[in-house]
Amino acid sequence: MLTKLTLHAFRGVGALTLDRFARVTLLVGNNGVGKTSVLEALYLFAETQSRGAIKEILDRRRYEGGEQNLMSTIRAMGSEDSIVISAAGEAKTWDLTITEEGGQANALSRSTLADGTVHVFARQLNLNRWGSNSRPDDRPHAIWFDFAATTDLMVAKRLGTLRRRNRMGDMVKSLQRVDPRVEDLSQIEEEGAPHMETFVKLQGLGEWIRLTQAGHGLRYAAALFTELDGAKDAIVLIDEIEVGLHHDVLDAVWKTIRAVAEANNLQIFATTHSYECIKAADAAFADAQDDLRLIRLQRVKGTVRAIDYPPDVRHNALEDGMEVR
Repeated sequence: MLTKLTLHAFRGVGALTLDRFARVTLLVGNNGVGKTSVLEALYLFAETQSRGAIKEILDRRRYEGGEQNLMSTIRAMGSEDSIVISAAGEAKTWDLTITEEGGQANALSRSTLADGTVHVFARQLNLNRWGSNSRPDDRPHAIWFDFAATTDLMVAKRLGTLRRRNRMGDMVKSLQRVDPRVEDLSQIEEEGAPHMETFVKLQGLGEWIRLTQAGHGLRYAAALFTELDGAKDAIVLIDEIEVGLHHDVLDAVWKTIRAVAEANNLQIFATTHSYECIKAADAAFADAQDDLRLIRLQRVKGTVRAIDYPPDVRHNALEDGMEVR
């Protein structure tokens, strides 16, 4: 698992060091303080070698600029410095340096093993292609969970994998924690339909209904739980994890997240504005409080600072109803 992240000249964050990451790390703070930027830095760091990470980040920001403005979109405003993203795990450290020469953005990634061995890889950056599908320096894989981009077909395919592994019963039980009316799930390819769809059977209804016809909370949970269940040994990034979820289901959501994260060796980084969400996460880790970390980002005189809440401080503050966001 990652234990530390250091940023230099990155987006609105500028310079920032975050450490003491846990199995689950929650980032809180005011709008515009850089919570999403931290997730983007983690994604950029982890996916340097495998996919068009820079394009994915800019697409989420709905960036419509040209290639010549690439560096200006990810570099701190007013800075001419190279962007540096450094991270540390239990036995390795990784550095990603993004520079600009003659209008071309270049990435230099370096990994340092515990025995001092150093591996260095260079890449050119552009909006359409970044690197190959190999991961030569063994940095952790990252998954950005995006509910808006999760289609019913994607959920149906993941459920198909669960069915082949005889795990559908586990998924039904997880969803029942969110909506007790759930009796069963299935993927059905109806005649004339463009693709396979996910159907759910709810108590009190005479027939199966499409998952897309169910409530937002159930659809969100199905998308998130199937994403996590299919992931292994990865970092999972979730921006505004509570959006659209009623506070009554947050306890169930966090209990499932914890169970799947532990089973699949996942490390979760999530942002939230919800006090109820923080309390639910704290309750889910009541017997393993060191596995949850709460970090608040705060802008002070133009500089972003990280305020860490150790487990006992976090728990006692929430018990007393103190504001931690």
